[in-house]
Amino acid sequence: MGVGVLAVVDADSQTLTKQLVGDIEVAEHKFCVWAKNERGKYTSVTAKLPAMLKNQPYGKIMAAVAKLNGLPAEGFVLRKGTTFKDQGDVRLLRNGATKEFLEALQQVERVRVGICSLEFRVHGAQE
Repeated sequence: MGVGVLAVVDADSQTLTKQLVGDIEVAEHKFCVWAKNERGKYTSVTAKLPAMLKNQPYGKIMAAVAKLNGLPAEGFVLRKGTTFKDQGDVRLLRNGATKEFLEALQQVERVRVGICSLEFRVHGAQE
């Protein structure tokens, strides 16, 4: 899943762009456009994964996080993972999270997977 930015000149261009892009479908992928003040289905969230999880696949980690912490498994999509060697193999996992996932996450005092704790950072508030 990728994200792009389109800078339109005026409200009419914005409306036209939203209509044109909203009609595009490639295989099972549908494209969407949101204005600056609108939100899509997902809010960007970053999970900081400890070094001891460095060899585990991202999908398995997030599935375990959801199951072990009572979070909705269908409430996130994986976007990108990055490993930082200079920080002891710490990995950052970028996700898209639904409103339901974020609300459930707020109820969890400490997000765990196995003996590890994960840190989550939400990018932008969802209304």
